[in-house]
Amino acid sequence: MDAPPPLSSPPPLSSLRLLVPPLRLLTAAMWQVGQQRSVKHYGMLEDFVAVVTEAVPQLLTDRQRSVLLLALRAKVSLMCVCVFLMCVCTDPQLDESCSAFLSLNNKLNPAERRRLLQDVFDHGFDSALQSLISDFLSRIDQLFPVPDLRQAASWLHAAPGGLEDCLQEAERAELREMLTNQSCLLGQATTTVGCDTENVLISAWSHPLFSKPANPDPPPPPPPLLLRPTQTSNQILRSGLTWSW
Repeated sequence: MDAPPPLSSPPPLSSLRLLVPPLRLLTAAMWQVGQQRSVKHYGMLEDFVAVVTEAVPQLLTDRQRSVLLLALRAKVSLMCVCVFLMCVCTDPQLDESCSAFLSLNNKLNPAERRRLLQDVFDHGFDSALQSLISDFLSRIDQLFPVPDLRQAASWLHAAPGGLEDCLQEAERAELREMLTNQSCLLGQATTTVGCDTENVLISAWSHPLFSKPANPDPPPPPPPLLLRPTQTSNQILRSGLTWSW
């Protein structure tokens, strides 16, 4: 797995959940387990290997799968006496080694366990196990590449209800925290939009409709009807009537 580019500060977990796809984040966590040789998490790593190789058998050969699972269980069983160790090998040669280890593991006292960890399951064993774990996880990363924006949008369009679900999951606070983090590589963000595109958008506001006032002044009211001082409104109405017989 390639080393990430140097960052001025690592992003918080909330930002990682936004930036990194769930499968890659889980794979990265398993990779950290291997790098840190965190034996207390080897059980979860073993379950992960078992599930993935059952779903995608071509990721590892039967021998590689057996070696990886056996090595993980061996480390756990030697460091945690209470762990129940089962044979997980399908390769005939490895099955014999697994059976021998099972028989020996039940007879070991604490001093003998420490000796095995120092003389057999030592730094060289851990380094080889770490290499096999990293290779396995790198294959997963190659098998499921992160889609680009267009591919992700296409898949989202094909998923019923996907758009609404994704919009509801967006957290403004987490998004702001991610974007303001110093690890945001703004210097690497380039634009592919030229001035012509901007001019097309700006020209829309030069349409005559936009140049008219939004609330034009109403027309002036008609001049009031002037009455002579000696005339009433009824007299004016009667004077305008023409009788025909």
